[in-house]
Amino acid sequence: MLGVYVAWNSLWLAAGQIPPSLFYAITGLPCPTTGCTRSLLSLLKGEIDQSLMHNPMTIPSIAMLLAMLIRVSFLVYAREKPELSNGWLIAWILVLSIAWTTKLLLVMDGSL
Repeated sequence: MLGVYVAWNSLWLAAGQIPPSLFYAITGLPCPTTGCTRSLLSLLKGEIDQSLMHNPMTIPSIAMLLAMLIRVSFLVYAREKPELSNGWLIAWILVLSIAWTTKLLLVMDGSL
């Protein structure tokens, strides 16, 4: 499966395009992270409305990953063993669930 994923992305990147989601191509359903790259690129250009349209959960996802990185960095600096607690895992699953629900609702609405 990893080989298929790498080949799929390599073909699109070789053509100079951002690869579409393999999950979406196979099932027709968006995955929670579909559009994150496009959303992040739009966000970096200051196009917040376009960023939200590509994936409304990019900003919360980045904020959560940044918070986790800061926490782990402090633990490493304090020479403690960083561990992923159940709270972080539950929060991440919640963010992904909200992202997928939002994407599915936008698809059903015809906005995407």
